[in-house]
Amino acid sequence: MTDDAEDGRAPAFFPGEIIGDCVLQKAHRIRDGRQEVWFAFDRKRNAPVILKFIRDDHRSAAMAPALAEFLTRASCRSLIRVLGTGTAGRFFVAELEYASGGSLSARLKHAGKLPFAQTVHVMRENLHALRELHRNGIVHRDIKSGNIWIADDGEIRLGDFGIARMDGFPEKGPDVFGTPSAMSPEQTLDTTKVDARTDFFSLSSMLYELLTGRPRFPRAGLTETGRLIRESRPEALMRDLQPFATMDFVRLLGWMAEPEPGNRPPDADAALDELDSLQLPDAPLSRPETAEKEIPAE
Repeated sequence: MTDDAEDGRAPAFFPGEIIGDCVLQKAHRIRDGRQEVWFAFDRKRNAPVILKFIRDDHRSAAMAPALAEFLTRASCRSLIRVLGTGTAGRFFVAELEYASGGSLSARLKHAGKLPFAQTVHVMRENLHALRELHRNGIVHRDIKSGNIWIADDGEIRLGDFGIARMDGFPEKGPDVFGTPSAMSPEQTLDTTKVDARTDFFSLSSMLYELLTGRPRFPRAGLTETGRLIRESRPEALMRDLQPFATMDFVRLLGWMAEPEPGNRPPDADAALDELDSLQLPDAPLSRPETAEKEIPAE
């Protein structure tokens, strides 16, 4: 949790300020004066929520309302829910559900790694979320444990669409941005040119971490981490994972981790069909009694 502006700038809003039905409580993330994320309380719903503010000169300002509208009406339970939208001065505002179970990253810090059956569940739910996103022309581009949230019902939610791409909103490139350790080989060269198959590679890297308790690629700078990602081969991933999962499951992750996008699953349905055919144990994550106050972001 961050209380102060990450770049030294004062937030545009303040604790106690009322935005619609919500009372701002604590700033979580302040970025370059154009984006703020706050923990808040919705007086009408009588529940904690998250408010995300995007100023009209932010890189994703044009896309933000369309993305929020999609997340408002999306039927997939594995996507973070947008509860409402509005404006506050120059800022577009999205109200998000609060995932009281914290992030999957925090769960890993506490537990070290996940049991195989829970990892299968996380994979299945993320593939359902990606199927919904990809069918609607959205590529997430930042699949990692820090962007997976555990909701009140114990189920997971894929959130933080801060660098997502959406059809109809062209980007200027070439450009490289995102979390280096979560990138696909092609994303390390030009993030603006990747397609939906980049999310499968990133998901395979995250699942590696869930099973082994260690990241597949170092959490370091883009130059070194990008080189290791481009040089990676699925055979090494499969060898490392053999003590933690069935061979069929390991092969499926190897398919998703292919360096060339054309050698990965063509879509989420193909990966789900393969996963379902394996008939593996599937166990939802239990919600901890005491969860860290973390904030998912749309």
